[in-house]
Amino acid sequence: RVAAAGDAMRAQFPALPWNTRALWVLAFEPAAREYLCNEILQRAADVRRGGSAALDLAYVAAGRQDVYFELILRPWDYAAGSVIVTEAGGKITTVDDQPVNLRRDCSVVAGCEQAHAEFLKVYSDYKQG
Repeated sequence: RVAAAGDAMRAQFPALPWNTRALWVLAFEPAAREYLCNEILQRAADVRRGGSAALDLAYVAAGRQDVYFELILRPWDYAAGSVIVTEAGGKITTVDDQPVNLRRDCSVVAGCEQAHAEFLKVYSDYKQG
């Protein structure tokens, strides 16, 4: 969605609660697949594997997808998308809840504040065993 902000046009997250239509887009290591899929499917309406990080991050910013996660991405895969998500009011970090680093490969979690936090909780629970 796009809303006018002064003379500039700016994308914004939809006003609906994120979990009313949750769509999580994920890519993760095979060892985590069963646990994370089971946990996430309890919270999401659907889980999809897109293929283009840039497009998936743009969909998160537009409110078409609620969470995007990838364990390892190269900076050119997420640089533009991180700006789009941030400008739309979303949050994008690593799985350790640190800022993404545009100078090296890193994990990426993006979504609105609530969806982002919930995914990080699920992932943290998985890592703690």
